[in-house]
Amino acid sequence: MAAMTPALLDAMRRINELLRVGSFRAAHDQLETILAANPGFVEALRLLAGTKQALGDAAAAEELLRRALTLDPNWTPTLATLGELLLGSGRASEAEALLQRAAGGSPPYPRAALLLARYYNDTGRPDRALAVAGVRMGGEPLRQPAAALRLDSVEHRHHAVHLARVVVGAARVAHAQLVRLVLIVA
Repeated sequence: MAAMTPALLDAMRRINELLRVGSFRAAHDQLETILAANPGFVEALRLLAGTKQALGDAAAAEELLRRALTLDPNWTPTLATLGELLLGSGRASEAEALLQRAAGGSPPYPRAALLLARYYNDTGRPDRALAVAGVRMGGEPLRQPAAALRLDSVEHRHHAVHLARVVVGAARVAHAQLVRLVLIVA
């Protein structure tokens, strides 16, 4: 694990801004420089994997994510990122296990739960999708999805649309209409 110095923290902030605006090549180059000096910096490995994927090299992205998991097998952002990559490449059973670990890990990773919910819904398991997304049958619904849906405005809309599809697919589930109402308000 890299010691988070003020200079490293500033560099990571700059890299996050580059990623936010889509400057993947510049972020890639800066992340490689950081990793040359801090080879065990798991979050930098995860972000570098994201740049590799954005630049069209999914195999290199997967390799970096697996390397990051050998350094910290429980880092939920890496579990979720690798799970999402594998899900997108048709390796659903391996992806499902990683996303389950990320969704239930510490700290929990809400995006993993929503990816699982979408996967379960798309494979005809809407009840499971609602359960994974945090809807409690007979209890308090939506604590986790409400937090997850507030990641940012674009991601909020993206996940709200998919969770709404899950709710429509599970009309017989007791809290489905309440979930739909909360999504409309959220």
